[in-house]
Amino acid sequence: MWRVMVALCGVFMVAVTVALSVGQALPPGEQLLYVSMQPGRYGQRRIYLYDSSQGVSANLGLTNVAAMKPAWSGDGRKLAYIQLLPDGGLGLSIFDLTTGTSTPINAPFPSSEPDWSPDGKRLAYRAGGHEIVIYDFMTQMSFMVYPITPVHSLPLWLADGKSLAYISNANGISRPYIVSDQCRYEDFDCLGAGLERQIANDETYWSITRSPDYRRFAMSIRDGEIYRWRLDFITLDCENVFDDSCVQITQSYSERLPHSVEAIWSPDGKYVAFAMNSQTRRQLHVLDVTTEVHRQLASDLVPLANLAWSPSGTQIAVPMDTQSTKQIILVDTESGALRARIGIRQSVYSPRWRPGSNW
Repeated sequence: MWRVMVALCGVFMVAVTVALSVGQALPPGEQLLYVSMQPGRYGQRRIYLYDSSQGVSANLGLTNVAAMKPAWSGDGRKLAYIQLLPDGGLGLSIFDLTTGTSTPINAPFPSSEPDWSPDGKRLAYRAGGHEIVIYDFMTQMSFMVYPITPVHSLPLWLADGKSLAYISNANGISRPYIVSDQCRYEDFDCLGAGLERQIANDETYWSITRSPDYRRFAMSIRDGEIYRWRLDFITLDCENVFDDSCVQITQSYSERLPHSVEAIWSPDGKYVAFAMNSQTRRQLHVLDVTTEVHRQLASDLVPLANLAWSPSGTQIAVPMDTQSTKQIILVDTESGALRARIGIRQSVYSPRWRPGSNW
């Protein structure tokens, strides 16, 4: 293992905020989306794009009172996000970066970030009542999915485009499940009908994230002791994901993780990055999923949460939102050096790199 210690000092590239007119494209380079609270205007959030080659942040120009929890389409051309409706409720809208237009869709009661299906034709998200809502772009209609086990995490599409994985925390027991998009009837026993199944037996799973190929999942779990956690990696790559022989727990990684971690995947699916927060240190680590070799990448970045790995694999965005510091740090994934600092000056949420480079 090798370590690179990083201090918050030195020369940074500071972002400049500019307005983005309708249909105007940013210069080429990796682009990072983030949501920022407006100063002195409670509840008003704006979505920005940061271009890493130019050091410039552009306001997308959305005029909603609140725009939050954005998610990129696979081609990087559209953005799904939650907006506050005039009646005080929440709805979903799609922002098209080619035309600069935003369109509301018939997708009620969103309470989680939406997740795009592998083919980009549907969105899934958790509804306020712990069900799943799926919106179909072809029919322009949405429908409910009713697993017996309530959904308590962001539902994540599987590679088949028909099933979703999620964490359920019922009666203090947290387990991962998958459910079919055909589980459409309330109070119907989808578990007994083979349309829903538990994919791991432990009872203390905390988070679930998906690899870029939609086939593997990293799950954080409490490992018997109060201050010991591990990462389980599960593969779901079968013709029938509801067959008992499909699930493969490929491995578990446990080096006395001091708290629950949410692993983010590298774009090639070979690594995950996660934060290890202790009482005295906050460290950014990278783990090779195959060899289980891990290395400390950086330390003393406060806090460490909501990380985002760039499409090129060369940098990780670390949002820092404390009373004294509100910015996004870009960390080099090879050296651990700080590449840039995006000066926000307001609270920052949901950093998301724009996928691909064909836009």
